[in-house]
Amino acid sequence: MKKLLLLAGLLFVTGCASTGPISMGDNNYLISKRGSSFLVSTGALASEIIDEAHVFCGKLNKKVVPVSTHVIPAAAFQFPEAQFQFTCADK
Repeated sequence: MKKLLLLAGLLFVTGCASTGPISMGDNNYLISKRGSSFLVSTGALASEIIDEAHVFCGKLNKKVVPVSTHVIPAAAFQFPEAQFQFTCADK
């Protein structure tokens, strides 16, 4: 029982998995991130991937131009997820 609780705690603490920016062609990028538990909010996930997009475009000395944001709330047997599609434009 202790091992099960320890494993559950580690899974909760390990955070969320992000795809990082994936090129979709023509200067379009997509970042997707899934929560590590049912307790992670979609708003927090969306905020994190939007920040990640700003860092990515900033390294190119460009700014983020949002295309779309899609969130999937937690449901039975599914952790929450957020997706952000964007382009990088000149400042």
